[in-house]
Amino acid sequence: MRTPNKGQAPRRGFCSILSVVAFLVLGYGSFLVYLHQSRRGPGSAGVVQVQTEEHPKEAALAKARPPRRQTPAPPPPPPPPPSSLAPREDGGSGGEGEVHVVFSTDCSFYQDWQTLLVFYTAGTVGQKGRITRIASGCEESKKETLRALYKKLYPQYDVHFTPDFKKDPKTKAKYDFYNKPFGVQHWLRHNPQVKSGTVVAIIDPDMIFLRPLTTQIIGQDNNLFMRGFDAAKEPVPAHVGKGHPVAQLYGLGAPWADDHHRHFNRTEACGVGSPCLKVVPRYGERHYSVGPPYLVEKDDLARLTDTWVRMVPLVYGRYPELLAEMYAYSIAAAHENLPHLTMTHHVRPSLPCLALSGLSALVANSIASHTIALSPPSPLPTLTTLHPPAL
Repeated sequence: MRTPNKGQAPRRGFCSILSVVAFLVLGYGSFLVYLHQSRRGPGSAGVVQVQTEEHPKEAALAKARPPRRQTPAPPPPPPPPPSSLAPREDGGSGGEGEVHVVFSTDCSFYQDWQTLLVFYTAGTVGQKGRITRIASGCEESKKETLRALYKKLYPQYDVHFTPDFKKDPKTKAKYDFYNKPFGVQHWLRHNPQVKSGTVVAIIDPDMIFLRPLTTQIIGQDNNLFMRGFDAAKEPVPAHVGKGHPVAQLYGLGAPWADDHHRHFNRTEACGVGSPCLKVVPRYGERHYSVGPPYLVEKDDLARLTDTWVRMVPLVYGRYPELLAEMYAYSIAAAHENLPHLTMTHHVRPSLPCLALSGLSALVANSIASHTIALSPPSPLPTLTTLHPPAL
């Protein structure tokens, strides 16, 4: 999850200082141990053995004491029923409130592990519907490895492979997050089994599920709308559906709605007569300052994504920064006249510094951000060493 945060830099700096201090303390301690062992001479670096005489009474009691009974380990929990693991042939959600979750990655080992965490937490919380990893730029051998791995561990989920879209063939500019809009478009065009009416949720690979993500809006006690939202003036649909997308509030704002902004030119991106030219900053901040998870009906997403793909290079050309694809999504949604109902409970960033120990914010959200790798990611283990987890 990527979102601008003015307080992020000091927190990262504080975490970095703590990491350096911990490293120095551990290094100094290791040096003292090494120095102590070297002074004791060779052969003395092992465990210190202390010889003591056993008391006669204790020895007699030990012989008379009956041997302890070994308590057998409890059997592992049964795997999920086969019916819940069977892949759906239609590729859609099917059940009421279900969504088809997708997320875009490259083919690095790091994102292989992120994918397994997404799949595992989805199964743990009982997420219904399909989940598809959109993996860009994989070699053929890696494709076969991933297909076999997911078939064994998570047959209810799948992977869709695309070319590597990181480099714009026209401008030759490289931007890692071209993979996201181009990958989603590729997935939609090559999976006709995803039917109209299916709600697609686009998440990021560094997210984990804390509770199921559904299409229901009305009647969900945990739903939190953007501050200042007035249901009387802006009627809320019962479910996500055609013409009613939903997304998480991000601190992007709507700078593209300012015609004098030096980094954005919406007339160039949208064209004369586009609905995006009518969006004022206040309205843009309420309905287009959004990010993953995006929940959009399949037909709406298809036309939004085609526009998203067209606008990303234009936005990145003027604003060559990390969040260019997110702003391009917002402008594309405005161009397609798809204002999003903005929620504030779908995502929660991980706690500062505590992410170092792998802890995420334990709050009542559908998805929580997760992240810091303390060491380089290792390749995935072979199939012979893995077994389907008991959920």
